[in-house]
Amino acid sequence: SRIGERIGAYRIVGMLGSGGMGDVFKAIRDDEQYQSEVAIKLMRADLRSQLAELLSDVCGFIAFELHAAEVSVFLEDPTQLPGRYAVFAHSDGADAIEPCDPRQHTCIAVDPTDRTGFDPATGAPFMEVRLLSGTHVNGLVRCLGADGPPHHFTTSDLALLRPVAAQLSRYWRTWLHRWALSAENESWRRLAAGMTSLNKLVAEELGRRSGDNGQEQRVADLAAHIMCKIVPESAAAMVYRTCRENGVTELVPVAHTHDGRGAAPSRLAEETVRGHHQLTSVPDDGTGWVICTPIGVGQRMFGVLETSGPAAVVPPNSAQVNEIIGDQLGLYRHLHDTLGSLHDARNRLEAGEELARDREREPL
Repeated sequence: SRIGERIGAYRIVGMLGSGGMGDVFKAIRDDEQYQSEVAIKLMRADLRSQLAELLSDVCGFIAFELHAAEVSVFLEDPTQLPGRYAVFAHSDGADAIEPCDPRQHTCIAVDPTDRTGFDPATGAPFMEVRLLSGTHVNGLVRCLGADGPPHHFTTSDLALLRPVAAQLSRYWRTWLHRWALSAENESWRRLAAGMTSLNKLVAEELGRRSGDNGQEQRVADLAAHIMCKIVPESAAAMVYRTCRENGVTELVPVAHTHDGRGAAPSRLAEETVRGHHQLTSVPDDGTGWVICTPIGVGQRMFGVLETSGPAAVVPPNSAQVNEIIGDQLGLYRHLHDTLGSLHDARNRLEAGEELARDREREPL
């Protein structure tokens, strides 16, 4: 545990959560300057090793060349909301330091142009240069000046920093592409392991005596948890069963991975039932992504698998993984119903044969 560890002026006091790129801790700053609570993001060790050395060298180079007291490199986090930037390199040594309020969607305000000026709170000189990918801002380099000379940054300093920012932008785009490929490959590996365990459970459950009301829930519960394990960015998975009452098809919760038992199905899930095809939604209000996949075989509809997460983009492969697990649940329900029909047919046949034998034994 990293609780109690100090990172610069901040002391870690608790864990807030984990994501695809790292862990987020709650920390407090209680030095002589001021007191505040923040969220500190620490990247996974395997990811940090790819970035830390380069960004640390860049920050050191900029600080030396421009006589800056503090240099921060902000990079856009693709697993978060649009325009949310994290400090991936900082003199305090943290990967990201953000306000602790989860309702605050933007970590920093990016000015539409590169600029120099003075911090209104401290009076210290600062300089900001954007990292551009075309017209999209995917990061920012911010320099804070020392108390002594030079007392301000100039346009010449901006000109020196822009080539460095351009290189950082290109590197960050390449790094994100490699990260996405790595995440995609890992999701396929987890899917193979998950399908093996799901198929094993299905075989065991189908081999049991029919009439077990908990069979469907056990299979659906494992499928939902496998979905969240394959896509770590997902926050919840729900499995709904279709029930037809008075000519109306309704969705009834069967399994879940959060505290939403009995929760009403989303509008997207209801639309999935009507359309019989997968639907994806990423609202602009920052509520995160949702994927709803029909559970069925052919034109037969048994239910809906709904997966959701807090990020502003759908994680790599999540739609395909959702569809594969949904198809597997549909195959299970088809086999379950088919075996049930065969069992009933065999019972009727045996009952008929028994009745025929009784009649043969009756005296004429």
